[in-house]
Amino acid sequence: MLHEELSSASGQQVREAVRAKKWTRT
Repeated sequence: MLHEELSSASGQQVREAVRAKKWTRT
């Protein structure tokens, strides 16, 4: 349960971070 939750949260946070980085980089 914890692993799945961490994976989901990590995936969502990573995706948002990548989007923000791409936006800031562009």
